[in-house]
Amino acid sequence: MQQILTSLALLLFCGTLAAQRIENVKATINGDDIIITYDLSGKDGQEFKINLYASNSNFSKPIIKASGDIGSKITPGKDKRVVWNAK
Repeated sequence: MQQILTSLALLLFCGTLAAQRIENVKATINGDDIIITYDLSGKDGQEFKINLYASNSNFSKPIIKASGDIGSKITPGKDKRVVWNAK
């Protein structure tokens, strides 16, 4: 699990994001879930596509067992949260 978190922290938000800044990324374990929080800055009205990648798939495809501030149409803001069922 620690290896996944380390890799996750390095490649958390791979993708094509323009004029954004992702800061304060934190990952915690809660049972079978990994909870990721982050701050996303950008222009008002701007939307982003956020994908999560991990080493368990060799970073080849986005994680699909995740919910929260992930996927399309994510707007800038603080305390964004993703819950990934990593089991």
